[in-house]
Amino acid sequence: MKKKTVLPLLTLFSLLGVFSGLTADEGVTEGILIAKGANNGWLDVRPDGTTDEGEILVPSDLVEAVSHLYTPNRVKVEWAKATGEDHPTATAVHNLRPAGDEGVVEGKVAAKFDDNWIDIKPDEGPLRRYVPRWIGGADGGNDQVAGNLIREAEVGSDVRATWVYDERVRLVTLEKLGGEPEPEPEPNKAPRLWEASVKPQQGLPDQEFTFEVLYRDEDGDAPSYVVLRLDDDEHGMEADGQGPEGSTWYRLKLTNLSSGPHRYSYKASDGDAVVDTDWRDGPDVAVVEPEPEPGMVKDARQVRTIGAHFAALDDAGALEVLFEGDPALNAAQRCIVEEEEAWILGA
Repeated sequence: MKKKTVLPLLTLFSLLGVFSGLTADEGVTEGILIAKGANNGWLDVRPDGTTDEGEILVPSDLVEAVSHLYTPNRVKVEWAKATGEDHPTATAVHNLRPAGDEGVVEGKVAAKFDDNWIDIKPDEGPLRRYVPRWIGGADGGNDQVAGNLIREAEVGSDVRATWVYDERVRLVTLEKLGGEPEPEPEPNKAPRLWEASVKPQQGLPDQEFTFEVLYRDEDGDAPSYVVLRLDDDEHGMEADGQGPEGSTWYRLKLTNLSSGPHRYSYKASDGDAVVDTDWRDGPDVAVVEPEPEPGMVKDARQVRTIGAHFAALDDAGALEVLFEGDPALNAAQRCIVEEEEAWILGA
């Protein structure tokens, strides 16, 4: 009887040994989803602290769930591996997305690749991989500003990043922490205009008048423009030789100016600040008596000439003040002049 009892027990233990060889190993892999099959038939997940990813097969009942996992998000895959199989097979998959749709993270740059992605590991919490935002719709591309921030980041440096979640964790801003702060840029210094003049101060309509001014910018900025403001018009000016103290002369020659007095000033910009000079009188273009027409008496010619002169003054806004008389006159004197003799307009 004892032998009959022992033999079945040995047989049972033998059978248990065979079945124990078929029992699957089980485990969990958590890390960055590096790649997946075109038909979601497999996953490559890289655990933290390693450089190698492992391929995990996806059974048909998990293909739909895997289709909603996107590289390079953080995932967790539960798996089982039967004896003799080359790869484990997933039994459950989880997308370990951030809690919100946007946020801020501070941590250390663990790895990066060109302008494509950056891994940041905070003091508390899991490592995540951040990619640039997609902008511009279907015909757009990666946000190059974020891409440049990734390219310029240093592995091992401490950073603060802002992010948004849109299927993937996408980088918005990246700031390096600690170290020497970036120096503040020097404030722009406005350019300077001086030695404003016109030569000659008086002349005839067909005479050439030269307008000139000195320009200098202590920042070394070339001017966006230098213009002459002559009465109500603006005229662009060109550089015309070096001046003192690192300045540049800007000059403009004009002819055929209208008869009568003119006013001028200069204006310039370095692309940031705009400066100008005070308005000055000049040039005063003389009224030229026209050639007499056949049969025209001298008085008629003079009247026409004076009329043209006053018309030019009126166009320049300088006629009205001539009716005011001498400002040194008191009220009584002004009354006598107005009632008896008046004054000569413009004299």
